Amino acid sequence: MTHDLSFSEHINNIVFKAHQRANAILCCFVSRNITLLLRAYLVYVRPLLEYNSTIWSPHYKYDTDAVERVQRLFTKRLPPIHALITLAYVIMAPTPPLSAQR
Repeated sequence: MTHDLSFSEHINNIVFKAHQRANAILCCFVSRNITLLLRAYLVYVRPLLEYNSTIWSPHYKYDTDAVERVQRLFTKRLPPIHALITLAYVIMAPTPPLSAQR
């Protein structure tokens, strides 16, 4: 928390760690099975983004976009979904947006 009682710095740290974990999943798993990769995302990355999110819930648009960008970039990098347009992969992705969790 900063001197102006903003959680932006904390959110940036969480987003950075979540990007690291998401990239590690995509780099370390040899399998390109979508259900396996999504399960790994839900187990290793999603809890990091959701932990105590009711307390630091981002109310600035740029903070919300930063948190949502983690999931959006991960699902874009999934093999068959990579070639689809943005609207189509959002419909196909089984994970709800993070804003629905708060």
